[in-house]
Amino acid sequence: MCVIAVWSFAGVSAAEEAPTIGELEAFAGTAEEPAAVDVDGSIAEAEAKLAEDKPYVARSMALELLKQELTAAQRTRLNKVAAAADKAIQGQAAQAAAAAEPEVAPALVSKADQILAEYVRKLQVEQEARRAQAAELVEEAKHQLYVENKPEKAYELAKKAMVLDPENTEADDVKTEAGLQLGEEADKVKFTADKEVVLQPVRKQAALQALDNLIESGKELNAKGEHEEALKQLRRARANVSALSVYMDMSSERRQVENLIEDVQADYEEARLDLAQTQKQEAQAEAQEQIDRIADVKRKEQARRFDEVTKLIEDTNFDEARLVLEDMGMEDPADELVPLMLKQLSDAENDYEMKRINAARERGDVKLGQWESEREMMPEDIFNYPDKAFWNEVVLKRPDLPQAWREDMEERTGSLYPSARLAVERSAEDQAVYDHLDDRVPLSFSETPLTSVVEFLQQTTEVEYVLVDRDALALTSVTLTRETTLRNALDLITEQTDTDWKVERGAVKIGPPEALRDYQWLVYPVQDLLLSVSDTATVIGLGGTSGRGGISGGRGGFTGGGTGTSTGRTGGGLGQFTPADFDVSSQF
Repeated sequence: MCVIAVWSFAGVSAAEEAPTIGELEAFAGTAEEPAAVDVDGSIAEAEAKLAEDKPYVARSMALELLKQELTAAQRTRLNKVAAAADKAIQGQAAQAAAAAEPEVAPALVSKADQILAEYVRKLQVEQEARRAQAAELVEEAKHQLYVENKPEKAYELAKKAMVLDPENTEADDVKTEAGLQLGEEADKVKFTADKEVVLQPVRKQAALQALDNLIESGKELNAKGEHEEALKQLRRARANVSALSVYMDMSSERRQVENLIEDVQADYEEARLDLAQTQKQEAQAEAQEQIDRIADVKRKEQARRFDEVTKLIEDTNFDEARLVLEDMGMEDPADELVPLMLKQLSDAENDYEMKRINAARERGDVKLGQWESEREMMPEDIFNYPDKAFWNEVVLKRPDLPQAWREDMEERTGSLYPSARLAVERSAEDQAVYDHLDDRVPLSFSETPLTSVVEFLQQTTEVEYVLVDRDALALTSVTLTRETTLRNALDLITEQTDTDWKVERGAVKIGPPEALRDYQWLVYPVQDLLLSVSDTATVIGLGGTSGRGGISGGRGGFTGGGTGTSTGRTGGGLGQFTPADFDVSSQF
């Protein structure tokens, strides 16, 4: 192939009609199963091409003919043509190299050698591939002949293997044995010649011993459970019996071999059935294991989702819990736990609604009680407790008031009332919250739990929120639809829920009023908190005489201290007090 390029460069006559490298490669890479051709005619044509000084064409034809089934004489002629073509190609390559210019010849020769080496390598690869394919066909032919007992198919497979690899002796043996079983006379003669079965007693005894060895080998292999190998040995023994029957009576040996083949074939079929049953059981076990794994995963996922539903119910997120349960019911309508969880959800919703109604009723009862208590008081007897100015004058009348305190308080605050000394300053974090209280907030709630309302504010505003007594607040609801400032929104929300709010530590704290009330420790002399009234004055606490107010009882009143109010009546009018009515020095 490489010489073609050299000749083209050297200007060899085109009458040679030498094929190109691509043509040779295409010619060599024909179909895997070549069609039958006239071998003798093709060899003669290759010889003619060689005589016409066309070694390339002759060599390609020889390569193609080697793929056919050849006799020994045909193969000898073809080998001579191939050798002569190779010699002619080498000679022409040398002439072309000598005719080339000195500085060009080495490069051309090197290139030609490279191309030739690549082509030879390709042929070697193709040859190895054919040998491998032939070996596979031989194994299949042996299986068909010795195991499946199909000599016709084995014969055809062995013939194909010999076409692909004429040097495969195993294919030749299988073809001969299959042909012998089919009654092919040529194969019978060849088998007899190969076994050298002649009439000499020594040869006859050796053949019988070989037959016995095959039979014993078949028995041993069958006992070991290697039924396929046993069938191979016994069918070889049957072929030997057929060959020896030409020279002696082999009827008993034939019956023995046939019976053994029948028994081994039965054992082989039983083993195949057992193997198939075992494989089926293994497949079923594997499938069941896979089903169990899927069921386990499904159970774990079901348990996880039920835990999720339980938590949602505990958090009173009933709508979301119902959606999860509905999805589970659609995925598996046969799931018996879904209806049970739906019933549990309905019970939880009913309990929550009853608690909300009871809480609302209790709040209404408290308000009613407060209203009834207020009705017991006489509006005309209400007396305002003395204010800050009054107490400042009371303090000034104390004889034991330290002069330094008096001067200091008057200089700094202008007042001696202790609460006036406390200056309220906002921290930076509280001021940041106050700055956002004028932000606009859209509200749209209908019987929405206060906890959900606070979560909405947490997401839509730049303020942090803290709920005090969260469990109690979860039972309250808000109905409000408007857009307003955050300050007004907090007022409206807490008004509906009977709660209060305040800014503390950089967050808005929402909860019951009593939980948010601040107490400051202020030191008062006890005499500053006491009043002296005349005997004619009527003093009534917040609860009148019911125990919540009064002069000396309950939570109110003056002598008991606390939150009571006092009223004084003289001749039916509203009593008035002045600092002169209190002689602090004489009373205390």
